[in-house]
Amino acid sequence: MKQAMKAIRFDIYVSAIMSLVLGILFVVFPVESGSVISVFSGIMILIFALFMLIGAIANRMGLSVPAIILAILLGAIGIWIIVNPLKFAVIVYIAVGVMLAVHGIQSIVSAFSVKSMGVKTWWLMLIVGILSVIFGFYCIFCSFGAFVAASVIVGVMLILDAISTVIVAIRVSKYQKKMSGDIEVNSKVIK
Repeated sequence: MKQAMKAIRFDIYVSAIMSLVLGILFVVFPVESGSVISVFSGIMILIFALFMLIGAIANRMGLSVPAIILAILLGAIGIWIIVNPLKFAVIVYIAVGVMLAVHGIQSIVSAFSVKSMGVKTWWLMLIVGILSVIFGFYCIFCSFGAFVAASVIVGVMLILDAISTVIVAIRVSKYQKKMSGDIEVNSKVIK
């Protein structure tokens, strides 16, 4: 049991250290970190397209030609993402911005509909809708700034996660030691 707990604690500490290092990298190098994620996304799309192409060629049925064309298009997109990681990241943030803005406008309209029904907390929906529109337009018109800000936020969250994980692991370890000490004392008293 003790060996299993030591192994679990070791895994927790390794995970926390990795989160801490990644978090620091995201905070210190936000553009480069985002580029790496974009390149990784491009590689994953390229691998998916390759498997799709192999499957379509091996299939030899009437549907294989459209599948081959789709695989080639996906492969081209994957290669474009790998070659242009920052452009891809900016496009993603523009798309997220459009979705946020549209959803925010829908929330604002819904808030007034809910208000007319007599719901007292309609203003919460209104505030969230307004914030969504603001952040949406920020992502659309300042997509590179949003990209950098998001990378830094991810980094800070990874750092906070690492710190909280270590604190919890230390407290659990102390609690386990206390409990095992109490069990030893109680077993001696019983004997």
